Amino acid sequence: MPGTDQEHRVSNHKPEHHLLPENSEQQNIAALQQELLLAWQRVSRQKLLNKIIQAMRGTLVLDEILQTTVNQLQVALQVSRCLIYRPDDHNQMSVRYTSEVTELGENLTDRYGSFYPHYHETLSLGKPVVFSQIDETLPPEILLEVQKRGIRAMLIVPLMYQNAYIGGISLVQCDDNRVAGTRSGASEEVSLTAEEARIAGFLRLSEADLLHQQSLHGREWTASDVEFVEAIADHCAIAIYQAELHQQLQAELAERKQVEEALRQSEARYRAIVEDQTELICRFKPDGTVTFVNDAYCRYFNKQRSELIGQKFLPAMPSDDRELITQNFRSLSQGHPINTYEHRIILPSGEVRWQQWSDRALFDERGNFIECQAVGRDITKLKQAEADIRIALEKEREVNELRSGVVSLVSHEFRTPLTIIQSSAELLEHYHHKFSEQKKQSHFTHIRNAVERMTQLLEDVLTIGKAEAGKLKFKPTSMDLLAFCDHIVENLQMSASSLHTLNFAIEGDCSDAQMDEKLLAHILTNLLSNAIKYSPKGGTVDFNLICRDGQAIFLVKDQGIGIPQEDIEKLFESFRRASNVSNIPGTGLGLAIVKKCVDLHGGEITVHSELGVGTTFTVTLPLNNYPVPTLKKDLS
Repeated sequence: MPGTDQEHRVSNHKPEHHLLPENSEQQNIAALQQELLLAWQRVSRQKLLNKIIQAMRGTLVLDEILQTTVNQLQVALQVSRCLIYRPDDHNQMSVRYTSEVTELGENLTDRYGSFYPHYHETLSLGKPVVFSQIDETLPPEILLEVQKRGIRAMLIVPLMYQNAYIGGISLVQCDDNRVAGTRSGASEEVSLTAEEARIAGFLRLSEADLLHQQSLHGREWTASDVEFVEAIADHCAIAIYQAELHQQLQAELAERKQVEEALRQSEARYRAIVEDQTELICRFKPDGTVTFVNDAYCRYFNKQRSELIGQKFLPAMPSDDRELITQNFRSLSQGHPINTYEHRIILPSGEVRWQQWSDRALFDERGNFIECQAVGRDITKLKQAEADIRIALEKEREVNELRSGVVSLVSHEFRTPLTIIQSSAELLEHYHHKFSEQKKQSHFTHIRNAVERMTQLLEDVLTIGKAEAGKLKFKPTSMDLLAFCDHIVENLQMSASSLHTLNFAIEGDCSDAQMDEKLLAHILTNLLSNAIKYSPKGGTVDFNLICRDGQAIFLVKDQGIGIPQEDIEKLFESFRRASNVSNIPGTGLGLAIVKKCVDLHGGEITVHSELGVGTTFTVTLPLNNYPVPTLKKDLS
């Protein structure tokens, strides 16, 4: 360890020897002895350095290299202890290799670590720490430690690699000159001749005498000692770096193998998952060339993989849907890489199916669109279920409206005739003996008309209820259409006021007709009754029957109040009435019943109206009609 200035210093103190006779011969012998000793040290140390270098080249086992090094250094420099340490995460000393044979559980880091923090900065700069004399110039805490542990001299040489401080070699000389017991691996003597052995023994004696003197007065670390240990330290640092690099490479190779194996397993799992999916999965290039399809895709379109991979494939579909796919594909971008959409396809059998697709665009590192992955599924059943739900909801809405309308009808339309019946009956009951026959007959007529009105209301409610529930049946039969229309006109003319005139005209051959008489009666009776009712000032009602091209055309034209254009669109809905009917009585069921009956005939109805001028209804029905099967609504 250094003195208080903490500088790199090598003591020049010479060991004291016993005084020799002062004559030239003895001086020459002493000088020769010194030169031989230094030469012996140089040769021995060079041999040791070469041996350590060869050992390092022969193995990458770091523990073996460094343990051998500390053992041989201790013997070569004849020190009490030699150890190699590494700084830990807190820049504290951590002993890794030592030449001492320690007791079980003895902590060498605690024994020597107290010196280390004082010299960390010097060592981290690549400078050795050297002290040969234990004197009062040392810091008090260091002096106390070295005296307690009997340390006479210490040399610490840092391990540096690429200017980075990675540890150090520490050599300690204690009061007792005995060399501590060492682990296996101490230097072995090379075979010598008899003369060489005699000279070596003599030099050992000289070296031992020198070491004995140093143990008494403190060891003098020579420049040769420091250079030798620094050379060892350089090779130890390289060995540590190479061994750690080797360990790192081995770890990376092991990790890479694990990653490769995990990737292989992941790819196998991915392929198994993709192939087992019921969804249709495909990948294709921007130009539409297919690069991958799973089994489900092949089965769905009844294609082999060889027919699809490397080809452009797009199933048949309506033109609108093809345009939808093109627009969705073109809208894919890095900012919006996923699109989900639905479209129809046409299978070779002609069946139309619905599909839902999710497209994901894939881009390279430069942002180029390189491929698209698409996952699809057949949603035809889902679409059918949605359509059924919509129909059910519409039916429920209609039923709710019908229920609400019936309640309103009962509370309003039924009240008036019931009131008439009740009042007339009470008058006849209490005052019949005072009424004339004419007066009595008048009350009976009121009662009869009220009953007929209620009956008609009930008939309309039942009819519309059956129609809404799908229970109104279409039963066509052969009929005399002309006689049928004459009968209806005759009945209505009898009940109409003297202000109204019904003109009935026929054109074409209407003799061979096949229609439902009951439904046709609802159509004509409601249209003609409305024409009379909504012409309060009277006038002519024209009723024309035209038979041509297998169709029967019924025209009913009045000179009444007309219908506002904004009301025509909802005119055929239940309980809907025009906004200008004022106080004219009505239920709003007549035209709804007409529309249902026309639909059951497979015909159509149109209306043209002008306010204050009149209204014309045109009903076109097949002349020879047959039941029309009920079809589900078109999913498209």
